[in-house]
Amino acid sequence: MKIVLATWNKSKQKWLKEGLRSLPFPILTLEHDQYKHISDVEETGDTCEANALLKARTIPNDGQSIIIGEDSGLFIQALGHFPGVKTARWMDGTDDDRAAKILKDMTDISERDAYFQSALAAIFPDGDSIVVEAKLPGKIARKSRGDQDTGYSQIFELAHGQTIAEMEPEAFERNDHRRMAIAKLKTSIEEKMHEHTNEY
Repeated sequence: MKIVLATWNKSKQKWLKEGLRSLPFPILTLEHDQYKHISDVEETGDTCEANALLKARTIPNDGQSIIIGEDSGLFIQALGHFPGVKTARWMDGTDDDRAAKILKDMTDISERDAYFQSALAAIFPDGDSIVVEAKLPGKIARKSRGDQDTGYSQIFELAHGQTIAEMEPEAFERNDHRRMAIAKLKTSIEEKMHEHTNEY
C-alpha cells in the first residue's frame, strides 16, 4: 500500500508529505517513474472539491494506492466569490500582479470579507473516495503589507489584523486552511484503515 500525491507543485508536495508522514505508507510523487507520463490536469471543476477529485482521478487506480488530489482558492464576497477556483490563473502574470489588480478593483469597495479554502480528495484502493475542506476567514486589506511572503498573502488580513505576509511562516502555518484540511484528511484515512484492517 502507498500514497500517491496527484500534483506536480513542489510546495504542495512538501506540505502534503509533512501532513501525512505519520501514516504507515510510503508517499510517492509524480516524479516517480511510474507516474512521470502524467500531465497536469485542466481544472475544469466549479468548486475546489470538484477539482481536487478531478486531479486524484488522473492517477490510474492500481488497487494498491491511496491517491490524493488538492485544490485551493481565494474567495472574495464582494466580487461574487471571485477569483475562487481560478485564483492561480484568472489573468496573466504572477500572484503579485493578480493581488495588485484585486486591490485596484476593490478601491471603492467597503465590504472586504474573504476566505481561503483548501479541498483534499482521496481515492482508496476499493474505489471509494472522500473529499474534505477547510476555510480560513479574513478580509482583503487596503494595501499590500508584509515581507514574509508574496502575492495574495500580502493582501489577505486575518482576524487579528495582520496579513499572512506579516506573520512568521511557522506561526501562520500551524492553523492555516491547508493544515486544517490535511488534518481532516488524515483522520478520514485512519478511519478507513481501521474499517479495513485486514486489507490495508
